[in-house]
Amino acid sequence: MTINFERIYATDLVFQPDCWKLCGDAHCCSFQRYKKKFRLIGSPPGGQLPLLPGEYDWLRNQGLLGDFREHEHRVTTHTFGSRRLQIEAMVAKDAYCQCKQATRTTICRLYPLLPLFDEAGRVIGVDPVFGSFEMLEELQQLDRACKITEIPISELNKFLTIAEEIGNDPITLYYARAYAMTMQHVKDRLPELHAARKDSDYFSTYEMSLIRRQLIDQTSLDAELTVLAERFERRYGAAFSLL
Repeated sequence: MTINFERIYATDLVFQPDCWKLCGDAHCCSFQRYKKKFRLIGSPPGGQLPLLPGEYDWLRNQGLLGDFREHEHRVTTHTFGSRRLQIEAMVAKDAYCQCKQATRTTICRLYPLLPLFDEAGRVIGVDPVFGSFEMLEELQQLDRACKITEIPISELNKFLTIAEEIGNDPITLYYARAYAMTMQHVKDRLPELHAARKDSDYFSTYEMSLIRRQLIDQTSLDAELTVLAERFERRYGAAFSLL
């Protein structure tokens, strides 16, 4: 099984027309109001678009990379045991929106509501804590920068269409589950790190813990990722491999 990116890119999910006017600064295109809170990792203020496995190759094969600003295709490999994850992103030098509306990436289509899946690929919930900035908002008890908090009924089928494609492919589904697991790991760990460091805010704790490689207890997280991979291997057999 492979993910059908053609179906995803044909699904024009719009939670609210001109939603960037709600936040006042097209928040999701640059996250600059939060990057400015960092002393080191927010500069230079480049943009980064996370990609699903195989998404960059699909965009290249479709001749769509010209719709994106000049960028680096960055692939980071994380190895745990005999398995590996390849985490892909488009990384631009400037802070502005990298894509055209019609060809925005899968993550851009879904933001700011993250679909949560069971191991069969069924959607079992929606998490408004999509990424690190939403997590820091919650921990710091800030008002949400992005004002979208629910899926309009008119857009629900589009949201589920994109989620269905993610859930249909065991590899992509595993990445989605692993991402949610990692986010929860960091969210659970940050209050302890914050209390120990006695920082003025959670942004400082996040930045320094990331720089010092303390943000993740890699041994603990890798053990969780391994257990999840083993369950996927039993369920999907030859259709799933991280080797």
